[in-house]
Amino acid sequence: IYNPWSITNYLRKGELNPYWAATSSNGLVSRLIRMASVDVKKKMDSEEYGGAPLLGTARPVIKAHGSSKAKAIKNAIRQARLCVESDLVGTMTEALAALEQPKPEENA
Repeated sequence: IYNPWSITNYLRKGELNPYWAATSSNGLVSRLIRMASVDVKKKMDSEEYGGAPLLGTARPVIKAHGSSKAKAIKNAIRQARLCVESDLVGTMTEALAALEQPKPEENA
């Protein structure tokens, strides 16, 4: 399982190691999910989201799991529609462009 910590470690050390797989067991996660409320379980259910947006692209791209069932595919399409309707790519482009703008001198 690769996550932000795995990527950060790769950038720092030049080694890609599965951080969570090396620091925890599936048993702990499984137990926490079993004990969680229905609302938390729903938020953790990949079928509810269908897929995740790949950010930094010219167009919305939704990545779904290869073994997704009909419900997940339907929700992946819903995610894509939300990305288009909310202009996610345009919003990201504007935000990134604003970060690249030189800041005015404080003493000017």
